[in-house]
Amino acid sequence: MIRKMQLAGPVRQLANYCAFEGMQNDTVQLVLDPKYESICSKDMQQRLEEAIQNSFGSNLKLRISFGGSEIESPVATTNRQANEKHQEAVNSIKQDSTVQEIQNMFDAQVSPDLIRSSD
Repeated sequence: MIRKMQLAGPVRQLANYCAFEGMQNDTVQLVLDPKYESICSKDMQQRLEEAIQNSFGSNLKLRISFGGSEIESPVATTNRQANEKHQEAVNSIKQDSTVQEIQNMFDAQVSPDLIRSSD
């Protein structure tokens, strides 16, 4: 949905932090975590609503509520996937027999903060 609207800048940021809750009576309902309320000015809401109208129909309205959501926002999904990928890389390093030998020889520890995935 965000790609189709070809958003940029602060409006794209706002859209990426919102979770899509659904549609009701021609109203697109989004939920934004209250800690990101500062990026949700009236101007940004209006610009996002205009982008929705231009892409999906001029009769659509936008409603953004603040709170938690069962549905992940695009940013939350990206962060979760990155964390999962990082954890897989950490596990792979820790399970490597050469790494385990070096740990035993030098009484060393693997520092997960220093591990980066190759992608």
